[in-house]
Amino acid sequence: MSRRSILVADDDPSTVELNAAILRHAGHRVVTANSIEQALRLVLQEHLDVVVTDLEMGHANDGLILAGLVKRVSPATEVVMASGSFNLERALRQFQQEFDASLPKGASCQELLQLVRQSPEAQRPGSRIFADLLTRDYEQILEEWLQQVESEPPVREYPLPRHERMDHVGDLLSAVIQRLRDPECKPIPLEAEAARTHGALRRRQNYSLHAWLAETIIFRRILIDRLRQAYWEINAGEFINNLQCLNQALDDDIENSMHGWIGSDAAR
Repeated sequence: MSRRSILVADDDPSTVELNAAILRHAGHRVVTANSIEQALRLVLQEHLDVVVTDLEMGHANDGLILAGLVKRVSPATEVVMASGSFNLERALRQFQQEFDASLPKGASCQELLQLVRQSPEAQRPGSRIFADLLTRDYEQILEEWLQQVESEPPVREYPLPRHERMDHVGDLLSAVIQRLRDPECKPIPLEAEAARTHGALRRRQNYSLHAWLAETIIFRRILIDRLRQAYWEINAGEFINNLQCLNQALDDDIENSMHGWIGSDAAR
């Protein structure tokens, strides 16, 4: 068995001492914390392979907050969540993507040791990434955008056939999805081209700037809402990364669309 670096966090000192003793006896390096504040400091200071944390350390769901931050700082660090049966069942239903494994309070020494021996792949169900969820709901998102846009007063002043209203919106959504799949969130040519073409087309259709902005804001709002709804299906580290990438992509789309609008104006 390989020696691992483990943080044990619980607001009950006797639980911390017991679990730390079990893990040290098995040859692991162990650091301990009795509060979320102490645990956070150790997460930032130490190179940890595993964090074993209580679900509630002084406040409800402190352990989930800690798990989310651990995954943000060090995605490879495994998180084992421990709590009473009722609270743990609730957390498993609602927040299972925040942690890698669960441990009921009062579990045996063997159960604890077995969990810290396992690889995260053996413990954790696959986390869905936001791009997959957008791909799954692609048509539904476009329909939702169209319905909201056509009920928006500034846009209703410009009646268009469905295909003209939708024009390059599907390309924009596809480009955002492709960008979210890139770990570095790099802009892609399709995205810039679709945004510029969209801006130029709206100008040729004599859209007002107010109407164009209303469409753009609705597109952003729908995707941000989708990410918020997906919070329980992706872990916290992925949530923050996707939020940052999504905002960057949408900001770039607005800028490129505005360039298309201005370029179309200049060509007149």
